Amino acid sequence: MTLTDDYVLEHVKMGLVTHESSAIAGFLMDGICGLGFKGIASVTIPPLVDSLEGGMGKLFAMFLNSDPDDSKNPSHISFGWYDLSIVGNNAKFHYSPVKTYDTYWGIYMTGFSIVDTKTQEQLIPDPCAKDKCNTIVDSGTSGLAVPDAIFEQILLAIQGSNDCIDGECFDTDFDKYPTLLIKLDPGTSFTMLPSDYLLCVEEECVLRIQSSGLHKKYCIHSYA
Repeated sequence: MTLTDDYVLEHVKMGLVTHESSAIAGFLMDGICGLGFKGIASVTIPPLVDSLEGGMGKLFAMFLNSDPDDSKNPSHISFGWYDLSIVGNNAKFHYSPVKTYDTYWGIYMTGFSIVDTKTQEQLIPDPCAKDKCNTIVDSGTSGLAVPDAIFEQILLAIQGSNDCIDGECFDTDFDKYPTLLIKLDPGTSFTMLPSDYLLCVEEECVLRIQSSGLHKKYCIHSYA
């Protein structure tokens, strides 16, 4: 991979998808540009993040634009630099220390609340209030994944009395759904509105929340 004329990463592979079929599910791969650590690397060894040395250092940034026709700010990944102006005029970084360096990008979540928009009532007990929750930040996850043990409880709390079946909802009024509050170590708080976690097409919405398939790990979209 050539980043600049004088900065070439040897033995680093990157792919470009022009057509995708169902067979891709059975491929051995680390993603189009695998950003995980060596413990889960299958193809590129050492992984890309371990190869980023020298003057550029271990710095990369990713921007995914939901509008494919926006030619001014197309989706991209950058190495050695970033541009916060794409995010907004007052955009700033929020730091959370990485807790794992062998598999996924792991951090701690210190609070997770589902709050009724009208009454401000907390709909479920905070699962991270007593012990910090292990959390994976993953660019390949399209939404929020929660542990199997509390997935059903979270799903029912979000669906409420709306016309929903197993995460598919036929009520597209965002005001009828709760707000999600996420707190990350060491103190950064994020608010997810219904418009952030509901994907709506015409008269039907799908909750972008799923079971992680893991007993005690949460997984959050790195640009959600």
